[in-house]
Amino acid sequence: SYLKIEGRPVFKIHGLDFFYKQNADDPAKVKARLDTFRRIAKENKLSNPLISGGVAPGGVPSPDRVAPFDFLTTYMDMPNLPQRPELYPYELLIKHAEDGWLRYAEHASKPYVPYVPSGWDPRPWRDPRPSFAFPTRDEWTAALKRAKAALDKYPKLGIPVNGGRKKMLLIYAWNEFGEGGIMAPTKGDREMKLEAVREVFGE
Repeated sequence: SYLKIEGRPVFKIHGLDFFYKQNADDPAKVKARLDTFRRIAKENKLSNPLISGGVAPGGVPSPDRVAPFDFLTTYMDMPNLPQRPELYPYELLIKHAEDGWLRYAEHASKPYVPYVPSGWDPRPWRDPRPSFAFPTRDEWTAALKRAKAALDKYPKLGIPVNGGRKKMLLIYAWNEFGEGGIMAPTKGDREMKLEAVREVFGE
């Protein structure tokens, strides 16, 4: 089972910069590998895949660098803050993501699928990066509404299909329990995050 948009398989290169490093930072090699991927899909009677390059929200890559990809997206990122015993507020986490949405909406040469962090607290993995409080129901609902408003406002946010685009966002994450990215029901929040998604995006 996998995601298809208008019949086209969706495939993500997790880190665009890492992929370039794996290909000697040579744009021609990157394009050749993606062309090979598309050719193999066609030989196996699949529609032309939509291929994403994973990027950081803090800076927009040049048009030449992203040219071989169909669209861009971010899995997860967080503000560059020092680790401390106290949790940083969730608002800093969603503001960091939102700044990225707007940066790509205004400056990227390719469409960008925005991400919404459901949390970030990697202390179970002894990660040296900062930790943030989980969102309250009001904070989570507000974050989803901000993402929806951005998708409605900016034509460059979403997945390109048939000369247009389909609105889409990513939520980090379903069950990254070791990093605190949790959408799955829990004893503390129960189904709160899922209920808010249905409230904001449900028809």
